[in-house]
Amino acid sequence: MRTHVIPDTIPEDQDDPRHWDAVNRRLKDILLYLESLSEKKDAEILALREQLQQCRQAGEGTHQLINKLLNDIDNYRKDIEWYQRTYEQRSLPGTIWQKLFRRKRN
Repeated sequence: MRTHVIPDTIPEDQDDPRHWDAVNRRLKDILLYLESLSEKKDAEILALREQLQQCRQAGEGTHQLINKLLNDIDNYRKDIEWYQRTYEQRSLPGTIWQKLFRRKRN
């Protein structure tokens, strides 16, 4: 795109139709340039919005996975506690095992 320098003074031939044709051409060039910039910016905005949406979806997926893993850990802790209550604290072998290790400590 070519650049135009806008003069600081008003030309003397301002009543000449060719002058106004040149001004109109310059204005149209500027308008086309601004429209192309606007289209580029709109395309960038759409691309960034798509990236943002993908990041949000990935974040939600990660959040759900973390919650699932935390629930799994909680369930495993409950299973371990049940195992300890059932096989170490209530059963005869668990009781014997506890008494043997208590005696060794004393």
